[in-house]
Amino acid sequence: MAAAMMERATKSTYEALMRRHIFQPLGMKSATFDAPASNPLSPKQPIGHLPDGTPAPGDKAPFAYLGKMLRPSGAELRMHVADWSKFIRVHLGECVNSAQLVCPATLARLHQGINVDDPASGIGYAMGWIVAPAAAGGLDPKFGTIITHNGSDGVWLAEVTAFPDQDFAIAIMSNATVDRTGEDLGSAAFTEIKARLLSRFGPNIEST
Repeated sequence: MAAAMMERATKSTYEALMRRHIFQPLGMKSATFDAPASNPLSPKQPIGHLPDGTPAPGDKAPFAYLGKMLRPSGAELRMHVADWSKFIRVHLGECVNSAQLVCPATLARLHQGINVDDPASGIGYAMGWIVAPAAAGGLDPKFGTIITHNGSDGVWLAEVTAFPDQDFAIAIMSNATVDRTGEDLGSAAFTEIKARLLSRFGPNIEST
């Protein structure tokens, strides 16, 4: 819906708007809406895998009902990790590639959650982000606010958990959505990975 509204208002395509207002200012040269040529036999090019563990033909999920459903959600976007991190850094309030993509007031509004749970929990939804106090995620309240988002095209899974108050973020991606036992990677492996990365590389909040 939002993508269609932008296209009607600007008389430009969603893809062109993303390139003009996001990719180019941030220098995200690898960002594309097309899956790269993939070769299951080449270790140089990662390829998405189906739930049964086999490489996905053409690096795309073979689901007929997807198509345009993925387009406005960004699930067709492909980029390398360094470029993905540039977009994440914007949400930490940083200037990237000498560009301040949004002003602080706009960024605060983008992170302003609407309650989706018990209001006492502080968990909300904000422009694609789940926003919550650190305590709601079982972390020390000194971490402040957490914003997180994950998504999948059926063969890849990506998730970012950012701590804007600490200028710190964890980004994880996998070329599969489930493990060998069929368990969702986002609720199992990603949780453990985040805990280990936060323990090893997270900000020192004892002194704050």
